[in-house]
Amino acid sequence: MWVTPKTDWAPSDTMDIIQDMGRISGDTQYLKDAVTAAGYRVPLDDYAPIYPDIKTSWAYTDMLVDQRVDTIICTIYAMYDCFDASPPVPDRIYAAVTAGYFNAIEESLVLLKEIVDSISTLSVHCGSIQCGQQWPI
Repeated sequence: MWVTPKTDWAPSDTMDIIQDMGRISGDTQYLKDAVTAAGYRVPLDDYAPIYPDIKTSWAYTDMLVDQRVDTIICTIYAMYDCFDASPPVPDRIYAAVTAGYFNAIEESLVLLKEIVDSISTLSVHCGSIQCGQQWPI
């Protein structure tokens, strides 16, 4: 389920790991599923994240470890690769996770959703063609 990203992070904001990481990882998984369902291969193996699966269920006892964030960023990069576009996500280096860092991640998700939504409006199923048939039929 898509949840509207928070794109107005301020330095004074505190992260609620369940709400905020749940939204970010859930939206990332939602888009990955949509991109895959549209027939694209999300080339995640090209980025070699430590954790190949997106953690979508968070608890207050969870630590926000670099590897989990890396999986999200790798997935975003891989999805943008499907469309030959450059995402505005931050680097895979987490020396300082700031409000701007989370804004960049969530803005990337918003832009990617616009791309994914445009696929469904541009692609209209109009039947099928059998191997050997000439087009148009």
